[in-house]
Amino acid sequence: MSDSEVLFIKGYKVDLTKIRETYGTRPEDPDNSRFLAIWEKFPLPFKYLGNGDEPHGHVALVLVLEDGYDKADLEGKEIPALGAPYDSVFTPGIWVSH
Repeated sequence: MSDSEVLFIKGYKVDLTKIRETYGTRPEDPDNSRFLAIWEKFPLPFKYLGNGDEPHGHVALVLVLEDGYDKADLEGKEIPALGAPYDSVFTPGIWVSH
């Protein structure tokens, strides 16, 4: 597959590591799945919810602000920074669409 066939997505992922560090876990919810609906409180308009490939085969839930087939172009596009408390739950980045 060539780079021109790979869709890249740029935005903010729901960061389960940050959620675990900020809020801990519960025995009945060790994966903190109760937080997955946190995207409903996201403070910026976004195009759609997407899935991005993470290292080690994990998939991230991403609130997509920009997408395209040219990663360098996406890297050059600024996205608004998030302040507290959102930056303790969301992480910006670029992912290959899953």
